Amino acid sequence: MALARINRLKRKKELDLVFKEGNAVKGSFLFIRFRKNSLNHPRFTVIVPAKIYNLATARNRVKRVILETIRKQSGLFKKGYDLVVTVKLKTTEKELITELNKLLSEK
Repeated sequence: MALARINRLKRKKELDLVFKEGNAVKGSFLFIRFRKNSLNHPRFTVIVPAKIYNLATARNRVKRVILETIRKQSGLFKKGYDLVVTVKLKTTEKELITELNKLLSEK
């Protein structure tokens, strides 16, 4: 199931604000930047570099896994936050999910 449209962070200006003014949480495989927004709902985006996953199908699979994990944990995000999740290293889906859950609970 896809992430709802209101929960997507799409515009470059919004992404730039998160990178410029946001806080960061780093893990072994993931890098999460987050910033409080003025909305009452969270917005997310996932960045998977082509240097890490060469095939578009692999990048899209990783994005779907991460967004589905975030969607299942949306109870953590009662207030409005903008989150940008960046994949740093190639790893298994299970390790990605485990680390993402750990980093989201730290935030």
